[in-house]
Parts: sequence; C-alpha cells; structure tokens
Amino acid sequence: MSNGASSVSNNNTSAANNQRQQKAKKYRHAKKKQPHKMKPHGERKSQQQQHNPSKQLEKQIKAQKKQQQSNKSPSASSSSQANGRTSSSSSSLISTLSKKLVGAKFRMINEQLYTTTGAKAKEMFEKNPELYHDYHDGFRSSIEQWPFDPVSNLVSWLKNKPKKLVVADFGCGDARIAKEAKQTTIHSFDLVASNERVTVCDIAHVPLPDDSVDIGLFSLSLMGTNFIDYLKEAHRVLKKGAILKIVELESRFVRFEPFKKLLQKLGFDLQSQLNPDHYFVIFEYRKNENRPSLDVDKIDPLSIMKPCLYKNR
Repeated sequence: MSNGASSVSNNNTSAANNQRQQKAKKYRHAKKKQPHKMKPHGERKSQQQQHNPSKQLEKQIKAQKKQQQSNKSPSASSSSQANGRTSSSSSSLISTLSKKLVGAKFRMINEQLYTTTGAKAKEMFEKNPELYHDYHDGFRSSIEQWPFDPVSNLVSWLKNKPKKLVVADFGCGDARIAKEAKQTTIHSFDLVASNERVTVCDIAHVPLPDDSVDIGLFSLSLMGTNFIDYLKEAHRVLKKGAILKIVELESRFVRFEPFKKLLQKLGFDLQSQLNPDHYFVIFEYRKNENRPSLDVDKIDPLSIMKPCLYKNR
C-alpha cells in the first residue's frame, strides 16, 4: 500500500475513533443528567412496609416460634438449663412482637376507617370480618396507654341521668356503655356485631324512628369522611331538647370554631366544652327546634376535622 493510501486510512481511522469518543462522552453526560427511574432501595422498602406493615412482624413471630420449638428438644441434659433461658427469652420476644403486630394492624385499619365513608367501611368488614376483631383488639390495647378512657367517662356521666332515658350509642364498638350504664334502653350501633348488644348498620342510617332518643353518644366515632351525615342522623332521631355528647381527639380539630358552627347549623346548641387532659375534648349539645341548614352539605369535612394518619414506623 502506498504512503498516500496509508495516510488516508490512518486519517479515516482517527476520525472514526474521534466520533466514537464523542458519542461515548455524550452518553456519559446524558446518563449523569437523567434521573434514575428506579427508586432507592430504602424508599422501596418503606413503601412495601407501608402497604403491609404487619408482614415483617408476622415473619419474625413465625421465626421465633420455630426457634422456640427447636429449643424444646435439647440434645444433651447439660444444655437443658441454657435452653430454658433461651426459651424464656424467646417467649418474651414473641409477646413483644405480637403486641407490635396488634398495634400495626390497628393503625392500618384505623387509617382506612378515617379515609373512607361509613358505607365502604361496612362493606370492607363484611368481606373481611377478621379485620374488625383485629381493629378492636388494637383499640383495647391503645386504651390501656391513654391518660383518659372516654367510655368510662361516659358511663360515669350516665350514672347521674334518669334510668328511663333512651340512649343511642353511635359507633359503639363492643357496646361497653350498654353493658355498664344503668339506663334500661341503650341502642348500640356499629358496622359489625361483636356481641348480642350491637345492632349492625352504617350509623348514617340507624333503624330508629324520628324524635325517639333522649341522649345521643359519639365516642371517637366521627371517623368516616361523611361524619357530617352521622351528625344529621343523630339530629333526626333525637327528641327536641335531647342531649348530644361527643368525645373526640383534640388533635383532629383544625380549629374548634368551624366545628361549633357546623353543629349550630345542624340544629344543636352548645352546653359545655371540656378538655380533661388536653388530649381529648368533650362537647355537650342540646337539640333545638331548628331544622338542619341545607348548606351543610356543601361543607368540606376535612375543613372541620382531620383524619388520624400515622407516621411510617
């Protein structure tokens, strides 16, 4: 090959190499600028736990129980004492994990109840009745840690009221009030019947006639996105001059004034407001002669009360 041909060939090779290097440089530069579509491992993990927060706890409990079973058959008598200590430690860990599991399930279900309507919550429990029992197991566990027990407070308050008064407990849970209060007629309503005292219904539509109740109770049960419908239903069944008692978490209120104005528009007069521990708030209202205002249907419930939402753990 001549020197001229060789020179042309070398020039072509050099140009091709330069082009490849430029393309590679552009690719690396573009790759640096382009955001990674795959989410970081930590973020993916937290989202999975949020989707099913009890899954990891269930796995840990199963693993501990399996370990506990293997410790029950020691290979030598000299190791029985050590295995006994291991078994005791394992039992303690299983108990701790089980309590955490109850809490995790409670928080998950509680968020769903606060962010859906009563009708959809009823449908959810009808499809999965075990969720209702998981929820109330967690609720009872939570009460033990609270500085104030709303149900016990209402039972004590009812002791000072005549026995003949008709009571309606909206969102009664396991109907403790019907069990412990002295009143002869206590209607207990909830989405699932945990015992024979409970009438199953969406509390936006209870099976009672108009003007038939002397005392209406809401103990932490204004939790659906349509809680205004629950209050309208209470107004329907309460007699004129009847008492409406509401116990709620203070942290749920954006401000108290919008809630008070809502109740006023619904036909209730405020009698008292108590904050026994700055954790809960207790309202007492009396039904007046006014009909509920039509514009309450235009009110955004979230502008009145916030749902209970939990941080990822």
